[in-house]
Order: sequence, then C-alpha cells, then structure tokens
Amino acid sequence: DPDAPRGPKKVRPLKAELRAAAGAARVTVVQLQASKLKQTLTQATDVAALGGPEEVARLVLPAGTRVAAARAVAYPQPPVQTGSSLLGTIARPDKVVYRYAVVLPDAQRAEVAIAVSLGQIFLLGASAPAAEWAAAGPALTEVADSFRLVK
Repeated sequence: DPDAPRGPKKVRPLKAELRAAAGAARVTVVQLQASKLKQTLTQATDVAALGGPEEVARLVLPAGTRVAAARAVAYPQPPVQTGSSLLGTIARPDKVVYRYAVVLPDAQRAEVAIAVSLGQIFLLGASAPAAEWAAAGPALTEVADSFRLVK
C-alpha cells in the first residue's frame, strides 16, 4: 500500500491498563527502553545497573512526584538446567525490583514497582485518588508487591 506509513514501527510504552469498575483506582504497566533514559556500557539486565532507587525514581517517575518511601527487593531466580553434563546447572543472580510509595503531581497516591530485563524497563503503577486510598490502597499495594519479571 503506497499510503502505508513508512519507517520503524512506533513503540507504545503503555502495555496494559486496568481500571476499577467503581472509583478511579487503576493499575498500569509501562515498558521503556533503558538506553533512552540512561546510557550504559552494556545492555541493562537489572534495575541496579541504572542506579539506586532514588536515581531510578528521578529517571523514570514523572517530574513533581514525591517519593514517600523507596526500597530494593531482591527475588531469587531458579537455576537454569542446561541439559549438558559439562555445564550442568547454572545459578542465576537475584532479580531486583525497586518499590516506591509515591504521591503523583496530580495528588494521586501510588505504589510503583520498577524492574529491568534485556534492556527494557518495566514499570507497574497502582494508583488511586487520595480520597479513595484508604479503601483501595491495601489492594493496590498488594498488586505492586506481587510484580515480578519472569524468565
């Protein structure tokens, strides 16, 4: 088709969004290319390659976001069975996820989880207006706490 757009396909960073049936609570998943936010010598394979929790918050979270709490959580990864008697089983390093409790510029409260794999940043945000946080906050915190990258 001569009228079809040309060039590379535009990547949409928003990968998923779930909204509550009642109220304004929502969960979003965003994917960003790590090298567009911070140059590293090698492809980032872990969020720690981009810096500590505070530095990553400045890189990824919207300007004006107030970070109330930040922490790094390490999740053990299962070993890889190579199927080779020479290599056997290969241990894999823990996968680190940075977790944040934040107040967004529009005054919404949010729980955020950020992880990196194969040069891609994955961000899960679980947010609700401050007025709804008492009711929705515990469930949204649980959603953010469950965020993992597999593989």
